Amino acid sequence: MSNNSALIRITDDPSLPLEGVWEDLQCAGLQILQSHARYCFSSDAALLANYAREGVGKQVCELCAGSSVISHLVAAKSRAERIAAVELQPELAAMAARSVAKNGLEHKIEIYHGDACVAWQTLSRGKFDSVLANPPYFRVGEGEMNPDPAIAMCRHETHLKLRPLLESAAKLLKYGGRLYLVYTAGRLAELLDELRHAGLEPKHLLCVQPTESKPIDTVLVTAKKGANSGMTVECALRTVLENRYYKE
Repeated sequence: MSNNSALIRITDDPSLPLEGVWEDLQCAGLQILQSHARYCFSSDAALLANYAREGVGKQVCELCAGSSVISHLVAAKSRAERIAAVELQPELAAMAARSVAKNGLEHKIEIYHGDACVAWQTLSRGKFDSVLANPPYFRVGEGEMNPDPAIAMCRHETHLKLRPLLESAAKLLKYGGRLYLVYTAGRLAELLDELRHAGLEPKHLLCVQPTESKPIDTVLVTAKKGANSGMTVECALRTVLENRYYKE
């Protein structure tokens, strides 16, 4: 976690050399700059953006934004008027800002460099209708960690742990606001406990199964600030969701 609580607003500097390739999002002509030498977004990011698009509201915050693919897709597919995207790694934040500029979305997407766990200190408490997050899935010591620290921190909790992230999301949200999150199914029980600890009541759970012959490996969760208990659970094949979402 960063010791500096202030987020820094990042706008594109055309003179700054950034290594990467432009990826077509196949949505409204949007393109995203990303580096295959660092970390590329996965289909989980696209699933989350489409899962949340109908309910995000006008004021949206994305935590753990990476290349800002979620923010771009939400900007194109929802009624969001303003999206604040927060990314800890300065290189990824700069790439996200360049994507925003290339896509002409400076009026809608704001990129911030800084620690998502204290984002509320800069972006204000109780300001957002929705928060979206695709955080690291694995604890340090679980699974194989990439030797590149920049890639490792995207997949493992080397700099960001689940509890402070959810507590930050709760502070950013208005009363009745919603958190939309994609996570590994292996930590679902922990996730549900931590959501309630942060004052976010799980309301909808979508379990994603890679194929009919393989177990569920990913979950999409909606949690509401200040809600009563009660959760709807659904399951779907990843291919079905991808086909549905990419066509809409």
